[in-house]
Amino acid sequence: MKKPNIELKNVKEFQGRDWGGLNADLYLDGKKIAFVLDEGNGGEMDIDAVGKTKEEREKNQQLLNGLEAYAKTLPKVDMGKVLTGVKEENRFADMDLEMLINEIVDERNKAKAVKQAKAKMQKQMAKAILYGVPNANQYMSVTFKHPIAVIKAQAPDVLTKHVEAIKAKLGKGEVIFNTNL
Repeated sequence: MKKPNIELKNVKEFQGRDWGGLNADLYLDGKKIAFVLDEGNGGEMDIDAVGKTKEEREKNQQLLNGLEAYAKTLPKVDMGKVLTGVKEENRFADMDLEMLINEIVDERNKAKAVKQAKAKMQKQMAKAILYGVPNANQYMSVTFKHPIAVIKAQAPDVLTKHVEAIKAKLGKGEVIFNTNL
């Protein structure tokens, strides 16, 4: 089966009674086919076909049924370790459309967090030298009172001295992230 092009648009996340909830529009191959609602109360996610006419809703329900069938062909989901008797075992669950939607939301949130972190780093680079291990979600910095562009123009030897000192103490896998040196 060909991998369907599934998108979530107009995603709104909120705190439900028990944990996070969400609502979103579900698109298949660029066409809105359903509304998704997870109230965050521990119950199942509601995935309701949409359409202006009864026939359109029925057609979209068939598409949803096809998506559910597709989801069931995907590998089982590792739910983590669970204590069974006296030993820990990995627990796996069959994939379904609800889990697939949650994975799409998780990937969306990870991408958003990466984008925000990169933007924050770019802003900090104006007045600091940032270094560390790429993709480690943390880094160190040497911050200056004045923007690096000003130091580079007025006292390049001072900037070079700092860069060389940082390079000398870089550990395994560490790099300088700045692109403005």
